[in-house]
Amino acid sequence: MSYIERAVTPILKNRVSNSKCTLITGAREVGKSTLVKHEFSQYHRANFDDRLTRLQAKEEPGLFFLNNPCPLFIDEIQKESSILEEIKQIVDETDERGMFLLSGFQKPELMKGMSESLAGRVSITGLAGLLFFLCIYLS
Repeated sequence: MSYIERAVTPILKNRVSNSKCTLITGAREVGKSTLVKHEFSQYHRANFDDRLTRLQAKEEPGLFFLNNPCPLFIDEIQKESSILEEIKQIVDETDERGMFLLSGFQKPELMKGMSESLAGRVSITGLAGLLFFLCIYLS
């Protein structure tokens, strides 16, 4: 199946251009990573599904950000939310917008970390599944 542009795309692009950080939340397999891949291809990518990437982010955040410069998309951010403090320090040093795109499953620990570490610095966008669209498309 080819890529299906989401209705939230213009809203998300606006938020990215006006915020230092943008978090895309949603259930597993709703297309968060696919949306970013197609609509924000200029972003470097780091995926916290990869254990070594998570370990580097946790143990050597300076090296992690040298290897993964901004603009940066971090997928599965909930798997290593300790990096949020480092992101806060980076975004506080500049007025630049659209530095970080983060995606993750919306769970209480992640949202608590966002509200504590990135309060006032992050725009949160929820992404729903395509089930309704696919039911119409396939009928």
